[in-house]
Amino acid sequence: MLRGHYAPSLACFGEAAFLFIKASKDVHDNSYNLKKKLMGASRFPSVERTTLNENLSG
Repeated sequence: MLRGHYAPSLACFGEAAFLFIKASKDVHDNSYNLKKKLMGASRFPSVERTTLNENLSG
Protein backbone atom coordinates (compact mmCIF):
# COMPACT_ATOMS: atom_id res chain seq x y z
CA MET A 1 0.00 0.00 0.00
CA LEU A 2 2.73 2.46 0.95
CA ARG A 3 4.83 1.63 -2.09
CA GLY A 4 1.93 2.40 -4.41
CA HIS A 5 1.39 5.71 -2.67
CA TYR A 6 5.01 6.86 -2.81
CA ALA A 7 5.88 5.67 -6.30
CA PRO A 8 4.52 8.76 -8.15
CA SER A 9 6.32 11.18 -5.84
CA LEU A 10 9.56 9.22 -6.19
CA ALA A 11 9.28 9.35 -9.96
CA CYS A 12 8.57 13.07 -9.76
CA PHE A 13 11.56 13.57 -7.47
CA GLY A 14 13.81 11.62 -9.84
CA GLU A 15 12.69 13.73 -12.77
CA ALA A 16 13.25 16.94 -10.82
CA ALA A 17 16.73 15.78 -9.79
CA PHE A 18 17.54 14.90 -13.40
CA LEU A 19 16.39 18.32 -14.62
CA PHE A 20 18.39 20.04 -11.89
CA ILE A 21 21.55 18.12 -12.81
CA LYS A 22 21.02 18.89 -16.49
CA ALA A 23 20.48 22.59 -15.75
CA SER A 24 23.60 22.82 -13.60
CA LYS A 25 25.59 21.09 -16.36
CA ASP A 26 24.29 23.63 -18.89
CA VAL A 27 25.32 26.47 -16.58
CA HIS A 28 28.77 24.91 -16.21
CA ASP A 29 29.15 24.57 -20.00
CA ASN A 30 28.07 28.18 -20.55
CA SER A 31 30.48 29.53 -17.94
CA TYR A 32 33.27 27.43 -19.47
CA ASN A 33 32.56 28.85 -22.93
CA LEU A 34 32.41 32.37 -21.50
CA LYS A 35 35.73 31.81 -19.74
CA LYS A 36 37.26 30.63 -23.02
CA LYS A 37 36.07 33.82 -24.74
CA LEU A 38 37.39 36.03 -21.95
CA MET A 39 40.82 34.38 -21.95
CA GLY A 40 41.25 35.20 -25.61
CA ALA A 41 42.78 33.48 -28.58
CA SER A 42 46.25 32.94 -27.14
CA ARG A 43 45.13 29.97 -25.06
CA PHE A 44 42.03 28.95 -27.01
CA PRO A 45 42.34 29.70 -30.72
CA SER A 46 38.85 30.23 -32.06
CA VAL A 47 37.48 30.57 -35.55
CA GLU A 48 35.52 33.72 -34.69
CA ARG A 49 38.61 35.60 -33.59
CA THR A 50 40.52 34.58 -36.73
CA THR A 51 37.76 35.72 -39.06
CA LEU A 52 37.43 38.96 -37.09
CA ASN A 53 41.15 39.67 -37.51
CA GLU A 54 40.94 38.84 -41.23
CA ASN A 55 38.01 41.22 -41.62
CA LEU A 56 39.88 44.01 -39.84
CA SER A 57 43.10 43.58 -41.83
CA GLY A 58 41.42 42.95 -45.18
